[in-house]
Amino acid sequence: MTEYWRLRLKHARGEVASKAWDLGEVGIWYGAWEAADYRRARKASGDPEKIAQTLSSAPGQAELNWDVPRSYANTARRFIDNIKPDHWVVLHLAEREIIGLAQLEAETFSREDHPLNMGDEIYKYRKVSRKKEFPIAALPDAFRLLSAQGRSNVHNFASMRRHVELLAEHATAEEIVSFLSPNYAAGLADVA
Repeated sequence: MTEYWRLRLKHARGEVASKAWDLGEVGIWYGAWEAADYRRARKASGDPEKIAQTLSSAPGQAELNWDVPRSYANTARRFIDNIKPDHWVVLHLAEREIIGLAQLEAETFSREDHPLNMGDEIYKYRKVSRKKEFPIAALPDAFRLLSAQGRSNVHNFASMRRHVELLAEHATAEEIVSFLSPNYAAGLADVA
């Protein structure tokens, strides 16, 4: 079954969703551990507490002198393990007022010289395999709520799921508007 995820690419140093989108990737930070460190931790245990302990002892993370909390390990697990290549992720590209919809390749990467590393934190990312863009202004008003869904940076949609399904099922905002209401679509044409 296809799942739909809301991703926030916001770090204490700022929002980088548009930059990541332009690079054709999306990701998370949560410390100086690397993607390979997570793979080793996950292979050793599926328990988030043990994964957090293993990530805390990774060479880069140990130098930061703070432990990776269980909540960070849970977020990493949702991003790396739970989002499958046939799932869709939603990003709000705020500067452009666009909802981005993408599918991701399976493998997670990290690099010490990545342009989206933040301070000492390493950006762990997955490459985008398919992507679509929907101008928020061209969609029905309810779609504006997608950017505020979920409390975590990696959130599986429960409410508003049908809205995201419509994005996945259609190529343009105009198709969605037309599907939802021929009268609404005709009204937009009169305004333009």
